[in-house]
Amino acid sequence: MSVAVARRRALLSAALDFVQLPPQTSALRALHAWLDTWTGLGAVVVGMVRLGYRVSLTRLDDHWRSRFGHPRAAPAPRSHPEWSVLRR
Repeated sequence: MSVAVARRRALLSAALDFVQLPPQTSALRALHAWLDTWTGLGAVVVGMVRLGYRVSLTRLDDHWRSRFGHPRAAPAPRSHPEWSVLRR
């Protein structure tokens, strides 16, 4: 893995980890606000695809479901906690 790819993976992982925290600081509120838009979600999806992950967005009756999985991982991709943009 190149240094650039490793750096992008680390940044993406950090953003996804931090967004699971309650938005108690201005930085976390900004991160939540950005990821709760289609632009923010699109950036995550593009980043995941560039890192080799399978990405699936499924529209259900009243919300969307996102699933990310890596081709070398277990067959069933893991579901990511829902972002509010997916509930719109």
